[in-house]
Amino acid sequence: MKRLAAVLLVCVVAAVGAVLALRGSNSQVATLDGQAISRDELLFQMQRLDRTTSWNGDVARLADLALDEIRSGQATLALAREHGLVEETTYEAFLEEVEDENTTRGSAQTVYGVKDFSPQEYYSKRMSELTTQLQRTMLVNDAEVRERFDADRAAWSENATTYAYTALVLPASARPEKVTDLDDITTNEKRLTKAEYSNGDTTGVNPHDQELSSILSTLSEGEISEPVIGAQEITYYQLDGKTVDEETAFEAYASRIRQVLSAEKLDALLEQRMGASDFTVDASAVDAIDAEDVQG
Repeated sequence: MKRLAAVLLVCVVAAVGAVLALRGSNSQVATLDGQAISRDELLFQMQRLDRTTSWNGDVARLADLALDEIRSGQATLALAREHGLVEETTYEAFLEEVEDENTTRGSAQTVYGVKDFSPQEYYSKRMSELTTQLQRTMLVNDAEVRERFDADRAAWSENATTYAYTALVLPASARPEKVTDLDDITTNEKRLTKAEYSNGDTTGVNPHDQELSSILSTLSEGEISEPVIGAQEITYYQLDGKTVDEETAFEAYASRIRQVLSAEKLDALLEQRMGASDFTVDASAVDAIDAEDVQG
C-alpha cells in the first residue's frame, strides 16, 4: 500500500513538473533571427495589448498581435543597435534597463515626470524615443521635400492662405436658414462686412479665428456657409476669393514634410526588415497560454 502511494506521488510530481515545464516563465515560444523569444516576453506584449486592444477573449488573436509587436519591436531595436542607440536587444536586457532607470530616478533629488516606471510604461516611452531618433537618421533631400509639397500644395498651404470674405450678421431672433445669395436678405437689421483673414497673421489659440479658418477653408469661391448660430447673432460667411503665397507655405511646412518623409522611410525600412527576418513560432507553446495567464 505504501509502495503504491509512493508510486502515485511520483506520478503526481512528474505530471506537475511537466505542466510547469510547459508553462514555465522562461520557456521558449519563438525564435527571431536566432534570438530566443521567451514565454515571459510574449506574455508581456499580450498584457500590454490587453489594455489597448479589444480581443473579446480570443487569446489566439491577442497572441498573434503580440507576436507581430515583438517582430516589429525587434526590427526597431536591431536598427537602433546598428546606429549605436542601444547595446542589447533581448527582453532580459530591457528589464535590466527598466530597473536601472527606476534606480536612477529613485536616487535623484529632482525627477521630472514618472519616478517609477512599470515595464509597460517604459517600453512605450523607450520605443517612442528610439523611433524618433531613428527617423532623424533617414536621409531626405530637398528635392524630395519639394516634390511632396508640389504633389499636394493645398494640404500644405493653409498657413500661407489669405481669404477674402463677406460676413452677413443677423440678430439671433432671425430664422436661421440656407442662404444662396446675400442680396436675398433684405431686413434692415442685417450687417454686411467685407474683410480678409490670413492664418499666418494669428498667433496662439483664438477660438474665433479657428472657427473662421475651418469655415472658409471648406468653401468654394462665391459659396456661402451654413448659418453660424451664436448667443446674440447669426452669421453667414461668403468666400469672395483666396490667394496662396506658395513660397511662404513651402518655407513654413518644409520641416514638417521632411519629418513625414523620414517617418515613411523608416516605416518602409522596418517593414522590409521584418519581411526578411527568420521568425519561427512554437505553436503548441503559444497555444498553452490562456486568458488567465494574460489577466494574471
